[in-house]
Amino acid sequence: MAIRIRIVNSETIAVCAAKTEVKEGDVYLDDNQHHALAEKFLRDFDSENLLGPNPPFDKKIFTLMVIEENV
Repeated sequence: MAIRIRIVNSETIAVCAAKTEVKEGDVYLDDNQHHALAEKFLRDFDSENLLGPNPPFDKKIFTLMVIEENV
């Protein structure tokens, strides 16, 4: 899902792009960018043992991340 990164009362938040209107200063992340970040967060959480067994990785994206990070 597409999201907007927005500052509200000096706090950075993420909101659903489909449920919000554009505001000045928003950073828009499309579905693909959001998916890439979600996969990165899953990997980070997994490396900290914060996920149970068999985390729901997108294997294709996960493999590409590992290749890019080990160059």
